[in-house]
Amino acid sequence: MKDNKLNSRRRFLQTSAVAGAALATPDLLGFAEAWAQSSPFKPEKGARITINRVTRFFETEGAAYETVVAAFQKVTGAKLVMQEDWIDDIQPKSVIAANNGVGNDMTMGIGAHAQQFPDACVDVSDVAKYLGDKYGGWFPLAESYGVNPATGKWIQVPTGVNGNYPNYRISHMKAAGFSEFPKDTDGFLELCRALKGKGTPAGLSFGHATGDQAWMYWLLFTHGGKILNKDNSVALDSPESVAALEYAKKLHASFIPGTEGWNDGSNNKAFLSEEISLTSNGASIYGAVVRDGGKDPQKTKIRNDMDHAHYPVGPLGKPAEYQLMYPTNIFKHTKYPEACKAFTAFVLEAENFERWSRGAEAYITQTLRAHDNVSVWKADPKYLPFRDATRRSVTFSHEGPVSVEATGILAEFVVADMFGEVVTGQKSPKDAAKDAARRAQRLMR
Repeated sequence: MKDNKLNSRRRFLQTSAVAGAALATPDLLGFAEAWAQSSPFKPEKGARITINRVTRFFETEGAAYETVVAAFQKVTGAKLVMQEDWIDDIQPKSVIAANNGVGNDMTMGIGAHAQQFPDACVDVSDVAKYLGDKYGGWFPLAESYGVNPATGKWIQVPTGVNGNYPNYRISHMKAAGFSEFPKDTDGFLELCRALKGKGTPAGLSFGHATGDQAWMYWLLFTHGGKILNKDNSVALDSPESVAALEYAKKLHASFIPGTEGWNDGSNNKAFLSEEISLTSNGASIYGAVVRDGGKDPQKTKIRNDMDHAHYPVGPLGKPAEYQLMYPTNIFKHTKYPEACKAFTAFVLEAENFERWSRGAEAYITQTLRAHDNVSVWKADPKYLPFRDATRRSVTFSHEGPVSVEATGILAEFVVADMFGEVVTGQKSPKDAAKDAARRAQRLMR
């Protein structure tokens, strides 16, 4: 999922006029000044807010985000402290802040983040309405994550989606006898088997990888499997789950050894060291070889010879993927709720999302329909599959509602363990599906 795991970091963005001018370009400041005059969200006088966000995916993404922060500070006078934490550390820190009523004012977390502590979150329905009305509405996926199903109110604003898709070496695919990437799961299995036969195997994580476990959800969903039914009952013990697990066992046999123990960094390392020629990942592998700028001959070779594709469609007959949401919530304990709302809205204004998505190099996909046309999708055709991540995705709790109980199934790696037990031979597909359903049922109580 990432090039490497960065340590937790804290950055204080200087709030002087000099610092703001140094980071924010004149055109951005001009827009920001006009926005501050017309925005319905007016920061409180003397506001000082802290946002804890997922560690920057790479430096250009973080730098672009900081530019937006600097412009916000310059035109509003509010001070903003930005803290960054690794993806696995964000959730427990937020739970502590919510339970104790102290800590950061806002969080840009992951997935159903705020659904774990809905009563501790500020109602941001006004922010969601403002942005939705201005930018053509939210994609259905965004609404599923943003709205508290118990109240119908928005408790977090879906800021962006991190798409994960097949990353593959073009020449290896062709050497294996395929002129294009397979569009169905039968062809995908054939490709992986052929790659193994050529000594250039695939490798996708069957381990506890917070982000990279997403591909196993696709595997389940594309076979017609579900986590929950619409009535919120557990749906894992089904013929469709068994079919997905049987397929996974065949697929695993074609992979490089050891994928059942992979974390979020393992596949990046294996792909960049040319141990594998196909994996599932965000745009960060490609971003790493692009940013190298030709200094490393091996990375240049990989850059010229890799591409991305949508996940193939299985027996379900239509796209059904799980892509990682990055939502922003505001805690009720903040002293400056209006400043927090203003900043949340400001980040997703078209001018700012354009800058941020460009800096993120396709690692961030839009949640508002009108942002479909940001320039990053025109910059390089190899980025294009990621443009569709939001519209092709369902929630991790598919088909059930996103809820505090459902988040436990994701956080406890119930699906990943179900697949891992089958591919390692610990359990039969039927037994693994039954046990996963029982485990999920306990978490839903």
